Amino acid sequence: GILIWFVPQIEKLSGYLVKQKEDEEEIFKLQYIDSGFVKLGELGLGSAKKEIQVFAKRVLRMYAFIPQLINLKDRKQYRLLLERVEHYESISDQMEIEIANYLTKLSSGNLTDESTLRIRGMLRAIDNLESIADQNFQLAKMIDDKNERKVWFSPKMREDLDKMFNLVNNALQIMNENLHKDYQEVEILSALDVEEKINAYRNVLRTQHFEDLKNQVYSYETGIFYSGIYALLEKIGDFVINITEAIVNTKYTKDNSLVHAYYDLDDDE
Repeated sequence: GILIWFVPQIEKLSGYLVKQKEDEEEIFKLQYIDSGFVKLGELGLGSAKKEIQVFAKRVLRMYAFIPQLINLKDRKQYRLLLERVEHYESISDQMEIEIANYLTKLSSGNLTDESTLRIRGMLRAIDNLESIADQNFQLAKMIDDKNERKVWFSPKMREDLDKMFNLVNNALQIMNENLHKDYQEVEILSALDVEEKINAYRNVLRTQHFEDLKNQVYSYETGIFYSGIYALLEKIGDFVINITEAIVNTKYTKDNSLVHAYYDLDDDE
């Protein structure tokens, strides 16, 4: 099965890869913040929020490359795509460091409790965005290793992984929407709902996997790659929900007790 949400991307891939050098997404450049010049208070927070949105957009684009690595037959396009995933991973590392430095400088000013809370949430969000990028990279390496060892998945296995890729993609879209909303307006229910679906489906795949191994439906080596991929996808889901939680935790109440009670947060973390 081919994933519905990236069919257009595969169609455009040939022309797209040729133009990769011109693609502004491929160059590391902060668009909204200047680490040498920190805007004060709310202005600075607004710029940081926009930069985090750019970071998320890149992480989503990187994620969309991953299932293509399973389905791409053209060797040259495959290698180019693999290089792009690696490139995005290094961009993500840089973005996390730069945004964190900016937020740290911002937090050294005279800030309201509300702004301090937002900075804490933003730092947690970028930490988790970088973790998603890292999992994307681990997935790409695992798929490449699988291909190098000439390990192939059956149509049924591909179809089941497609469903998992789609569920995680849904979670990423919700996370992305939440990063664009007014943080005070963000609720967690839809994010929790898709996170539960990811966990439940991972459990289904795991049960089936053990059954298939027992019945020798595929080799142990094939099983290692298969279970490794759905486990990494489930892990991405964990980092994704952490980001919506981080946003929800910036909601300001007088003592912020409601949010702290709900997530059992430690003030010192």
